[in-house]
This record gives sequence, C-alpha cells and structure tokens, in this order.
Amino acid sequence: SRIGISSVKNYGTAVERNKIVRRIKSILYLYNFIPGKDIVLVAKKKSKSVEYQNLKDEIKDQENKITEDIELENQ
Repeated sequence: SRIGISSVKNYGTAVERNKIVRRIKSILYLYNFIPGKDIVLVAKKKSKSVEYQNLKDEIKDQENKITEDIELENQ
C-alpha cells in the first residue's frame, strides 16, 4: 500500500512538523497495512502533546478499523 503523511501548517515550525512525520513513519514500519490501498495520515496540532506509545496505539487501532472495514466490504 502507499501511505502519505502530512502535517498541518499551524502545527509549528518545520522542525516540529518533520519530527511528527518521522515519528509516524517509524511506527508505520512496524505494521503491514492492506496491500493495494492508499492511506493518507494527517498530523493535527493536538498530536504534538501525544506520547510516542499513545501515538503508536492509536495508529494500530486505526489500522485494525481499516482492516475490518475492508473485510466487510469484500463480503
């Protein structure tokens, strides 16, 4: 699958925006998203204060929801 990561401009400085994108990328390498699907993740301003483990858990939860939705679609 192809995955795009973006952060909103009012997130902060370029350094802060790049940091959250790098954190998300490092988490995404741990999970196998559904092949053949395009996924876009947008880092919102409130994600600045989220701890790494909480971010990791949230991304995993979203991945599970996407997988369930696709399985229901294919039935």
